[in-house]
Amino acid sequence: MVDRYGFAACVDHRVSDWKERLRAACPDGATIHFENVGTEPLAVGMGLLRAYGRVILCGLAGHYHSDQGPALTAVGPIVAKRAAVYGLVVYDFYPRFAEWLALAEPWVKQGRLTQIEDRGEGLDSAPRQLERLMRGENLGKTLTRISG
Repeated sequence: MVDRYGFAACVDHRVSDWKERLRAACPDGATIHFENVGTEPLAVGMGLLRAYGRVILCGLAGHYHSDQGPALTAVGPIVAKRAAVYGLVVYDFYPRFAEWLALAEPWVKQGRLTQIEDRGEGLDSAPRQLERLMRGENLGKTLTRISG
């Protein structure tokens, strides 16, 4: 993530010391927390958020196939941080897809924007690709090439 995409830091939430690594990566706190994993990363991220920070909730993948109840998090830190919380749903941006393509296509051609695809070959690979996606084993967009 750092070398390929230019991020300042990257922390994998699946390693045992991820909380310490995240705190070390944000010594002065964070102004934005983007969440698509689950409530524990959200709680830790909220703890690192600076006052008036923003939280973007894109998903809670850790709960999609869980036997646990619905994802819950304490709202006290939101008030204490005076944070703004936004839901992000990709469908809201479909009307602007052509605008995005016009912007992103030159970046991809110039190497400024990298696309990563985790491809399976043949229809019989589709179930495995879906399983990999649900377990978080994919890197990039998960696809299955049916023919050609």
